[in-house]
Amino acid sequence: MPRTKGPQMLIVHMNKTFRVRSNEWFMAAVVFLWGVVLIQPQETFTQPSYSILAQHASEDTWAIFCLVGGSLRLLALAINGAMRPSPHVRAVLAFLSAFFFLQLAFGFLTAGTLSTGLAVYPAAAVFDFVNALHAIGDAADVDRKHKENARDPA
Repeated sequence: MPRTKGPQMLIVHMNKTFRVRSNEWFMAAVVFLWGVVLIQPQETFTQPSYSILAQHASEDTWAIFCLVGGSLRLLALAINGAMRPSPHVRAVLAFLSAFFFLQLAFGFLTAGTLSTGLAVYPAAAVFDFVNALHAIGDAADVDRKHKENARDPA
């Protein structure tokens, strides 16, 4: 059977890994789409629930962070396994995403109003922290295999 190369290889690999990484894909899309919402002309950070994010950076800065971070994460998931450092990148981006959702959760918690954000953002933070742990495990496997191949190139 001929070995696939280039874009075909990525598509075949994505078909194999999407099911086990669907949660990572979902969370990456959420971060990216958050950026899409923030670049809209309406002011989002005027609401008390976003005060913690507003203390750290402007709405435009967070939009760029989300768009770039979400895009990089989607790209890392697409090439996962095709390049050695991709699980390492997945781990870092999932951890950053977890931190972002944790900041959102704290913002909603301290806003003094009851909101559905209190149900969503803490769960998103936990899921992305778990995603980061899974990616760290994948990175350790990749590093171990790389070391084994370096010792025994045959």
